[in-house]
Parts: sequence; C-alpha cells; structure tokens
Amino acid sequence: MPSIKNINFFLIQLTIKEELASHSRLNFWSVYTNSSTFKRSVFFKSANTSVLIFHLFLLLDLVSFTRMQFLLILIRDTWWMMSTYYETNECPEVKKTLILGGSKLVLMVSNFVKSVTWLRTLSFILFLIFVNIGLCKPGYKNALLRKEYFPIIFFPLFSLSFTYSFIFDNSLREKDRAIASIMLASELPVEIMLCIAESLELRDKARCCLVCKGWLPGFQKSLFEIIVLNKIGINKLLDPTSPASNLLLEHGHNTRTLRIRKDSLLHNRKLYAFQKHFPNLECFRWELSRLIEPFVPNDIYGWNMWTESLTKLELHLSYHVNNDQDKIFNLVRLNLCRLKQLKLCVSGSDMHPFTFDDFELLNDQLPELMCMSITARFEEMNYDELSKVKEVKPRPCFKSLQIHIGKSTYEWIYYIAIKYPNISTVGLLYFGQALSLNLLAYQTLTRLAELPRPLQQLERIDMTVHVLAVHIYQIFLNQLHGLNIPIKHVWLAVASRHCLDNASKDYARLTAKPWANTLKELSITYYSSYSGSFHFFNHDDYYPCLVDLNITVYGAVIFINVVLANRPSLKTIKVTCGLVSYGLGSSTPSIKHGLRDLSLLKTKISTKTLTYISIYCDNLKNMTLDRVKILESQNIINSPHCIDMSSTHFKKLRIKHIEFIKQTKSNISVFLFPSSEEKREKIKYRRQNPTENVWACFHDWESYDKGLIFDVQKKGEEAEKIEEYFRAFSYMSRRLDTMHQSLELVDRLSLGIWASFLPDGYVTLKYGSVEDLVIGP
Repeated sequence: MPSIKNINFFLIQLTIKEELASHSRLNFWSVYTNSSTFKRSVFFKSANTSVLIFHLFLLLDLVSFTRMQFLLILIRDTWWMMSTYYETNECPEVKKTLILGGSKLVLMVSNFVKSVTWLRTLSFILFLIFVNIGLCKPGYKNALLRKEYFPIIFFPLFSLSFTYSFIFDNSLREKDRAIASIMLASELPVEIMLCIAESLELRDKARCCLVCKGWLPGFQKSLFEIIVLNKIGINKLLDPTSPASNLLLEHGHNTRTLRIRKDSLLHNRKLYAFQKHFPNLECFRWELSRLIEPFVPNDIYGWNMWTESLTKLELHLSYHVNNDQDKIFNLVRLNLCRLKQLKLCVSGSDMHPFTFDDFELLNDQLPELMCMSITARFEEMNYDELSKVKEVKPRPCFKSLQIHIGKSTYEWIYYIAIKYPNISTVGLLYFGQALSLNLLAYQTLTRLAELPRPLQQLERIDMTVHVLAVHIYQIFLNQLHGLNIPIKHVWLAVASRHCLDNASKDYARLTAKPWANTLKELSITYYSSYSGSFHFFNHDDYYPCLVDLNITVYGAVIFINVVLANRPSLKTIKVTCGLVSYGLGSSTPSIKHGLRDLSLLKTKISTKTLTYISIYCDNLKNMTLDRVKILESQNIINSPHCIDMSSTHFKKLRIKHIEFIKQTKSNISVFLFPSSEEKREKIKYRRQNPTENVWACFHDWESYDKGLIFDVQKKGEEAEKIEEYFRAFSYMSRRLDTMHQSLELVDRLSLGIWASFLPDGYVTLKYGSVEDLVIGP
C-alpha cells in the first residue's frame, strides 16, 4: 500500500446537460424523496463513497427543478466535508486543492445569490475524491476503470460531460494523465445499478424500477437476488395460478440467496420445486426445517441440483429424527462439493461421530470448504491415528471450525494445527472431569511444541471447562501461551453440578491473563450458581485492547468500578443473572471510562451504581434494561424516589422490564420518564409523541413470557389522571391513614389496571437527554 505522499487526487469537472423532460425528473424526485434511503442518509458521513457521489449529483440536478432549499444543504455539507479533510490531512497539495475547491464553492454561492436563474446554467462544481487504494501507479489505468469511483458518476436523468486529471508522479506516462467520457443516464451499466441497489431497501428498489426503461433490468435483477419466505410466502410462490409464481419462473435464475424462516413445513416436492426455480442459488438458509413425505427414497432432498452453484448452506434439523439427520448430512457432503461455508445444527444428545478417517474423508469430499459449524463430535484418537497426523494434506484456506472436541482434546488440536495452518476460529473444546493427562496427551503436547510456529492465525477459541478439570485446563493454556498465539476473542463456560464458590474465579483469570495484551472480546458463562463476589479483574490487571465483555454468572456480585479500571478500551458490557455494584473502598477514578453500551439482563443493580456509571462514563450512549431490579440505595425522607442518571445523554435507552425495590423491601412498578427535547419515543403499538412525559407501569415477571409486561400512558386523558393522582398523594407509599383516600381517588379516576400500583408511588428516571426511548419487548 503506497503512502499518501505517492497517492494524490483527481478533480472532477462536471457540465450538466439537460436532456430529459421535466416530468421525468419530477417522477424520480417523488420516488427518491419518499424513499427510506433518502430519509435516513447523512451527507458525506457514510462509508460508501459511491452512494455519496450518487446523492451529491442527483440532488444538484433535482434542486434546479423543484426544491431550491436543497442546494443550501448541499453547499453546507460539501463545505463541512472540505473543512474536515483540511484539518485532518497533512499533505500540502491536498490542502492547496481544498482551498481552491472552497473558493469555487464560495463563487458559486455568490452567483446564486445574484440570480437564481444561474442554477440552470451551472457549468461545473468541484468535488474531491481522495484515492487511498494505490491506483496512481504506472499501468493502473485499467484498474481504475474497473473501480466504482470512475463509473458511478454517470447516473440518472441527465448526462454528464466530465474530464478529470490526476496530479501524478513524474514517472507516469502522459497518455495516462487524462481520460474523458460522455454517457447518458439511461445507459447506466447494470453493474453500477447493482452496486447502488446494495444500499437500498426492498421498496426503494421497486420504485427505482419505475423510473425509466434503462433502469428496469438492473434494479429488477436486484429485487430477486435475496428472497426471504415464511409459510404463507412459500404457498403463494409455488402456486401455479398466482402472479408471484410467474415472476419466479421469469426471474428465479437471478436469485442468489434463499432464506426459509422457522417452522415452515415443506413437502419434499415443494423443496424440489425450489431447486428447479432457483438454479443459480449460492446461499440457502433453512431455520428449523420441517419436511415430510420424502420425494425420492435415496435422495430425500435432491441436493445434486445445486452441485455447481451452492457455496453456503445453513440447516437447522431440529424436527428430524437421527436417522434422517445422518442421511441429510451424507447427501450434502456427497453432492455439494463447492461448499465454502457449512452449518448443520441437529437436535438431541446423539451427535454425529467423526473418527480420524471419517474427518479426512469429509475434507476430501468438500475441498473448497473454508468455514464449518456442525453438531458433531470427534471420537477418541489412538496412537496409530496420531502417527498419521503428520502426513495429512494441509488446507491453508480453511478459517473456522466449530465442532465438539471432548475426547482426545490435545490430539485433535495437534491435528488442527497441521491440517489448518491458517485457522482463525476453533471450538468447542471441552475439558471434562479428568484429573490428569494420559501418556498419549503428553506426547502430543511435545509434538505440538516441535511444530514451526503453529496456530499463529488463531484469534478466537471457545471452551467449556468442568470445575474439576482445572489442572489439565491450565496445562492447555500454558501450552498455547508458550506458542505466542495472539488470541483476541475467548468464550468460556464453566460447568458443575454444585454451587460454585470463590475458588472458581480462577477459571476466568486463568483464561484471560495469558492474552491480556491482545484480548478484545471476552465472554464468561457459569452454568451453576455462584456465591460471593466475582473478582474477575484485579485493580492491577491491565487489558489495553479489551473492547467487549459479556458476563453470565448467576448469583455473583460484579463490581463495575473494578471491571472498568485499567481497561481503557472497554466499550461494551453485558451482564446477565448477577448483582452489579461498585466497591466502596475504591478510590475515585482519575479519568473517565470509555463505556458506550451497557446491557443488563435478569440483573440487580443499585441506584448508586447507576449514578456512578452516569458520572464516570461520559461516552455511555446506549443502555438496555431487561427484567432488571433496581435497588434503592438510600432515600431522604419526604423526597421522591429517583434514579439519577442526569449526566448521561442517551442515543438509545431501551426499557424492556424494570422494577424498583425500596429499602423497606416493597416494590414500585410505576415509572416516570421525563420529557426531553431530543427524545423520539418508540413504544410498541402506540404512536410516537415526542417531548412528552411518559408514564410506564410494569407488571410482574410471571407475565413476561405472555407479553403483558408493561402499559404506557403519555399525553392524553389517562396521563392527566395519573398526574392528578400523584399531585394529590405525591410519591408517598401506601399507609394505613391514607389507604382509604388514595383508593377512593383511584376508583374515581377509573384508571383500570393502574389502580393496584398507584398507591405504592412512582420512580423518576432522570437523564440528561434521550434521542430514542424504547419501552417494551
């Protein structure tokens, strides 16, 4: 990759020639401005350069006919982009050209102010594109023409006459310095349409088909590239009398991805019809497959019809008996020899067994496979098989293997190191109840250490450890650490039939400590209840690269300040089934934490802890609370109950279910979410009504699975009744001397299901601001 000094930029000078009637422009204007893509786009802030250029020139042309104010938006955002690149770029030539472009932009604005009619005769506009992909070397002219930066600027409803020139190094030939071309918008190549269609939603693609005849083939092709079906959609699509069936016959050859949603019951002849109608299918995903009446006794799925095209296959065979599961797996490996990704999930505890010879045969049958995730298990490897491992043919392109490795774990790791030298993901390694290694395992460790730099591309490893296997597990970790393998992602599950104690914390520290300098993502799950404080991190443990942390430990106490300390890159935390608190004896942090996303599921947390997070996590933008009990830390007499996160400005706050537990152990189910100028509410089954106070009442946990977990009142008569009640009784909890009065007012207000909750009072969740408030599942 050449440096920025060797990579310059090119200028695009555009002359917009009006060559189509105004009604064509207005037709596209209505299509484009009503599209969801246009509504959610942010100019010059997307990573897709092609779409940005498309927006820029499209708006420039449309504004000359309809909405003049869009020109001002265009000018503003173009200037913003130029100034941003000027501040961040150190290349003098780039800065010089940015100044030139800014001057041209100012001149254009001045002329526009003098006469609006100038808009019809704009001769050019400067737009800078920085090439950072090494296209400015000699001989790269043809490569440039194949890139998306060159052709994307020929787009609809007008023709562009443009020239561009490069500020090349002196070594470039003169004939490579300039290229000129003229092209009508209706002649936009299909490849470019497909590139644009990737950023559009389905209904926007359908609207683009109606713009002009030149656009119809490309965008119509993009409509059928991905098809997602449920039970009703399958019946319509395969019904010979339905219009959808005719479209399938005409355009089925364009489909590359087919996804059948869960619980879709198929007869075998229907699946056979799919294979005929989608002959060029590349990706097939079937969730919870249910199939009856085998069509051909020896080939119940007919996979041989997709032998040449299918490269990705994902099947969930939960509704099949074990005999059918084995048949399907054997048919897949025999017929789909071009598969690159394979995922097979089966039900039951009887997993498909693989011996050394069986797995070698599978590799021969699927020579192009790069990723495999199957519900199967490796059998125990004997000495003769271990001796043959060194003779296996390596597969350097293979990257990911997900299979149950519970027997001969060390032997199979040795096999994987030789067979897949560039593998990046391995799982699931299981360390059972064995207390020590056998002789063959020790010999395998010696052979693994003798290999020249094995498993150097390994980044993710998934492991399950039994509580009694700490010794052999530690030997394995020490072996990997001694090989200098840069592990970045670790998933660890600890299994035991009994309640775990504080000694079990060693598993988590043993796992993370060897890769403290490289670890980016860590997920810890304890399948048994845990007693005591979960001191996974010590204050002196430093993890400079850790970004994501997922902890699922039932009954554990997790100190959030200890977790955040010395983890400067930690951005996402998810805690399930525990108590989140902070250590009282800890010192006040000298710097703010970088936490951005916090998710709590079936968790307890105190109000003081939430306030601590709000104060010391300035970058917290997203928070999810799902079945969370919020414990009252302290309450001043005659003051309202409050959860103070006023230092936090949320982008998205999602409340699925919360409950407030007072110090007296009584519960409060009514919550007030104050109005915010930046708030956009998304409350299930209710219209959006921004900047209003929101009252929410959350039901008991037993109703969660039934979906009856919350009720919301905003602006309107019901909300006014709630506010009237609390003006009379404020935040006071139910007491004997006020019970009769409060119940009388509830009955008079006719508040229905809120009646039994209001006398307990309410809790205010304070925040600095919130852009997106989501209440409900």
